[in-house]
Amino acid sequence: MRECAQHEVRGLIETIVLEKRRRVKGKRLNLLQGEDTALLVEKENAKQQRREGIESRKAKTAAVRERKTRGKEERTAAIAANRQLIEDQKAHQIAERAAQKAFLEAEKLAKTRDKAELVARRKSMIQGARKRP
Repeated sequence: MRECAQHEVRGLIETIVLEKRRRVKGKRLNLLQGEDTALLVEKENAKQQRREGIESRKAKTAAVRERKTRGKEERTAAIAANRQLIEDQKAHQIAERAAQKAFLEAEKLAKTRDKAELVARRKSMIQGARKRP
């Protein structure tokens, strides 16, 4: 009888030690030493859902980040194209102004030449008229 009591006491002590270990880990005590499959399945499902939630959030944030970087690149390209267009327009305007200035200078030079020729003809006419008498 004494051995039976000792066996029961050992079993109770093991059960208490096991309960303490499981409480530290946050698990319930299963006195039958069988797996509580419903609880384990529920916990595994919860873990799996958390993992899937984390993965989906990571995928969403990556997609948002990618969309934002694409948008930034597109805006940067549009700004660069706009700047290039503005620079080309300014260069074209400068070239037009230079051409207009050159044209006006050429006109002015032609008028000056015409006036000089006219003055030279008048002078020669006056000198020719003076030499005749």
